Amino acid sequence: MPWWTDVFQAALSPGVEEVTLAVGRPPQLRQWGHLSSISSQPLSAEQTQRLFEAIAPPMVWRKVRTLGQAEFVYSLNHTVGFTVHCFQFRGRVGMILRRSPQSMPQKRGAEEE
Repeated sequence: MPWWTDVFQAALSPGVEEVTLAVGRPPQLRQWGHLSSISSQPLSAEQTQRLFEAIAPPMVWRKVRTLGQAEFVYSLNHTVGFTVHCFQFRGRVGMILRRSPQSMPQKRGAEEE
């Protein structure tokens, strides 16, 4: 199983707004407005490149190489959608996956409990 399986599983948790994947940093989630690391292991350039190649269309690869950044939409299990912002910094690829508002469960308010 690829390393990113755990990252996407965590992205399915309620309240997850975005996932940040950058070389030299552990994968991070923004959940209910708070940023936290998924693991303590920083990502390597090879790991982020392999994920990028696995989920991004070839047209996006070309844009990132020529323009340094690109965006595309990625659907996980046909239920959860992400807008993926890819960027290149010092020859390495990073990604921010923003969860589609339609696929985000709302936090329950005190009046609903």
